Amino acid sequence: FDRPRLRIDRDDILLISHHIDDVVAHGADEARLLDIDELHDRARAAAPLGTFLAALHATELRACDGAELPGDTIARHDVRGRAPACIERLSHEGEYLGDALVDRALAATTALRDAPPWDGHPVTCHGDLYGRHVLFDDDHQPCGVIDWGDLHRGDPAVDLGIAYSFLPAHARPAFFAAYGDVDAGTRAR
Repeated sequence: FDRPRLRIDRDDILLISHHIDDVVAHGADEARLLDIDELHDRARAAAPLGTFLAALHATELRACDGAELPGDTIARHDVRGRAPACIERLSHEGEYLGDALVDRALAATTALRDAPPWDGHPVTCHGDLYGRHVLFDDDHQPCGVIDWGDLHRGDPAVDLGIAYSFLPAHARPAFFAAYGDVDAGTRAR
């Protein structure tokens, strides 16, 4: 993010969680808990997250030995391959989730299945970016990203999903304004 790099002590880490048990389970019993559920706080993160991802996706990273980063070895966005099983499972969930929700989920899964696959130049992707992997400071501003174990070269939609999973709808224009142009197929995926 747009801040100097600093050494972060364990006591300065803020974790995003709904339950204190989640924090303790992750070995962060000394960390302070930040409930970043407020839509206002999430909306304020939109532009910084968009700027961060634009910089990450524009970065050509190489491993220490000069080797290329791997591609998407687990097919994170192989929606066409995963859609049939997802549709089959959803078709049996009506009594648990309600028919209206299942119908919406089926329509979304079908739309994703029919979205054009990524055919652009692979970009550097975090690969597992969601709200709990974004660190926030005392002012509820994003200040870091953790869990880089899925770093790879691939479809930017893998990371751009945070705009839909974490940000409120009214904040997405600020996210994409900071990120830059995104084609319809990428948005659909």
